[in-house]
Amino acid sequence: IRTDVRLISASNKDLGRLVAAGRFREDLYYRLKVVPLTLPPLRERKDDIPLLIHAFLARFSRELDKPIRGVTRRALEALRRHGWPGNVRELEHAIEHACVRCQGELIGLADLPREFQGGGRLDVETIARLDAGRRVALDRELLERLLEENKGNRSKTARMLGIGRTTLWRRLKGDPGPCPTKPEGRRR
Repeated sequence: IRTDVRLISASNKDLGRLVAAGRFREDLYYRLKVVPLTLPPLRERKDDIPLLIHAFLARFSRELDKPIRGVTRRALEALRRHGWPGNVRELEHAIEHACVRCQGELIGLADLPREFQGGGRLDVETIARLDAGRRVALDRELLERLLEENKGNRSKTARMLGIGRTTLWRRLKGDPGPCPTKPEGRRR
């Protein structure tokens, strides 16, 4: 049996650097590197977002049998502002999420996942103005989101934050942890 095969491969790593570091086989690297194409991440191709949204909407509205024909201006602005660490796959999942939730013909801001709805990022000044109780609640909410993003892996979440697992556990319970050293002259 005679076959003709073309192999297309993709990587999110710099294979040239991995070869130089001895972490990827050099012979395989050169076999794969016949016609290399470098595709910039979505965060560098924000103009592609409306086209990708259109393609994903066509697919998901057909699969879900919903008459969704577009997104509102505010939803599109929120999608354009996002940093897209998960690249096109993250956009695809955000649109699928929105299609499932959407009840009309246009996807609105409320249909998008929570991180696109504005309240996801607070600046330092806003946080500083909150009372201590609200800061603890906000801290817990943000920790829960990070934990969710890490699929419940507390060790990974704690490492990501640069804190110990016990500290993470305490903060999730609402205890901000040990107080900083009290200034001289103030004792209880």
